Amino acid sequence: MYVLIGTIEGEQFSGAVLDSPANPQAFYRLNEKLPDGSRLIKVKRDSVSLKRADGSVAELQMLDETKIVMATPSADSSTGVRQVSKDKWMLDQREVAASTENMNQILTQARALPYMEAGKTVGFRITEIVAGSLYEKIGLKNGDVIQKVNSQEVDDPGKFFQLYQGLKEEKSVTVDLMRNGQRQTLNYEIR
Repeated sequence: MYVLIGTIEGEQFSGAVLDSPANPQAFYRLNEKLPDGSRLIKVKRDSVSLKRADGSVAELQMLDETKIVMATPSADSSTGVRQVSKDKWMLDQREVAASTENMNQILTQARALPYMEAGKTVGFRITEIVAGSLYEKIGLKNGDVIQKVNSQEVDDPGKFFQLYQGLKEEKSVTVDLMRNGQRQTLNYEIR
């Protein structure tokens, strides 16, 4: 059985991150067939509907966000991310590993919506950033549109998810974004 980790709603595409024992945390698009033969038929902000191979429909609800315990900054965690200049941060490898392992917490700390220009997705606008979250720690602000990560375009939620999962192997990460109509690059060194 699947557990709903997060959803992405958009005019051009919608999808969900589902977790199961056979396929840990994978992104599936609306109408995509899942490994067990089910099909993702409906995506809402906090739920999805799956049509099983036998024709029955299963509703999956997102975990109750009020039960998600936010990490409170401690002496140790405050050293996990450090801003060293206007557009550069140092991240502790353990901080990155912890965030990529806990996708559920990351998906509830901000909302990412597809950002369109001329009918084409050109990035994801980050909104509703939770105070004290990793997004805030690494210098992202509400309204930022993430367009590239390590020079790879972020124009698809599956690619966005895949790039994020790959960060635990990186030693250096660049994020190209639009902030208040201005292009900006944020740099992260992971040690």
